[in-house]
This record gives sequence, C-alpha cells and structure tokens, in this order.
Amino acid sequence: MNTIFKENGIKTNTNSALAFTLAEVLITLGIIGVVAAMTIPTLMNKTQNAELKTALTKEVSVLSQAIIQIREDNGGTLDSVFGNEYTNNFLPFAKYLSIVKTCDNNLATEGCWHNDQKWYDYYGTPIVLVSQTFYSQNIGAVLQDGSFVIAGSAGSPTCDSGAWISQEGSGSYGWQSGWPLDCAILMVDVNGFKGPNRAGKDIFSLSIRKSGIVSTSVYKLFNNSNAGLQCAGAFLRGETCP
Repeated sequence: MNTIFKENGIKTNTNSALAFTLAEVLITLGIIGVVAAMTIPTLMNKTQNAELKTALTKEVSVLSQAIIQIREDNGGTLDSVFGNEYTNNFLPFAKYLSIVKTCDNNLATEGCWHNDQKWYDYYGTPIVLVSQTFYSQNIGAVLQDGSFVIAGSAGSPTCDSGAWISQEGSGSYGWQSGWPLDCAILMVDVNGFKGPNRAGKDIFSLSIRKSGIVSTSVYKLFNNSNAGLQCAGAFLRGETCP
C-alpha cells in the first residue's frame, strides 16, 4: 500500500523515485569511452609537445650561453674556433657544458646517440641521413640533464662558406650563394634515449653562426629522408613543420 503525504496541499507518492536503467548507464559509459578515446590521445600529444618544447628551449639556452663564453674566450669572435675536422668541433664546448659522458670513438656503441635506424624522421621513418662516419667521426656527449649533443662539421673556420642548414623558410636544401653561413652544426636530442626519438619532436639540428645559435625552420637536409630535423625554430613558435 502506497503511503500518501500531503505537503502544502501536494500529494507525494513515496514509491515514486527517479532512477537510471542498466541500459541507460551502459549507453552513458559508452559515450564517455568514445569521447575519452577521441580526446585523450590529443591531450597526451599536447602535453608531450609542451614538455619537449620546454626541453628544447632550455637546450638552446644552454648551448647559446656556451657559444657566448666560447666567443669571449676567443677574443670576441668565432673565427678559427670551428672547422672541417669533425672531431675538433665539440672540443670548444667541453668546459662550458655539464657533461656526464663524452663519446669520441663511436657515438652509438658508447651511448651518446641512437643506434643506426633507431631514430626517425618526422613521419616515423628510420633516418638514412648519414653514413657510419657520422658515428665514428663526430664527438658527442650526454649532458647532466640527459640530453645528447653532437658538434659536426659545416661551413669553414671563418664561418664564411657553406650553408649546411639551408635557407630558413625556403624549404630548399644544399649550398646556394647568398644563404646564411655556418661555422658548425649541432645535433641535439633533448631527452636522450627517452622517446619519441623523432626529428621535429625531440631531435633537432641547430646552426652555429657568427651571431650565435640559430634555430632554423626548414625541414629538408639534402633529401626528404630526414623531414623535421631542421624544424627547431618552427617547433619553438608552435608552428607546423614540415
């Protein structure tokens, strides 16, 4: 028997209550699952990009400060600091960076860079940018923050020839008259062996010029097999590159 109460002249049935059926609950959970599946990967990607952007900003700052100190110790110029000998180009940085380990024989086997085909371009394709001389002729280091840094050959000792990085924003590559001139090139992985180990995400090339460290915004380097490698500038500005 239902009990009827009168409150302010309104009849209320105590057996009358709002409730969800099992089907309604399942439908609701299904909708939540679909929305989560659509949004969580995007949120995770944005979070990762923000972390990597912060790491790259820090790396550029650290290397820029090192270049400033190197220039000051060289009479206010970068002339004759870097050259065409790969193995010599990291040495100027040695006393200005917090280095945990230096690799001067084989970057990969000694733990200062990724093994061949274990680092990727922007699209996830294994990079085929370099021959094995990349691993054996360059000197690299693991910094205290876990990042990798390699100083490679480019331009000339007087920073007046060769544009290994290419013209910013042109999408072109190679050496062309009138392009910015490099003293040397840096390769960095801002978080070391931690993924994604992809160009344009956590692996970038930086140019050393007379003015200092330059973060470029083109994606080609001689060919299309390394898309994203030169996207540091665009990445820091939140732009799409390539």
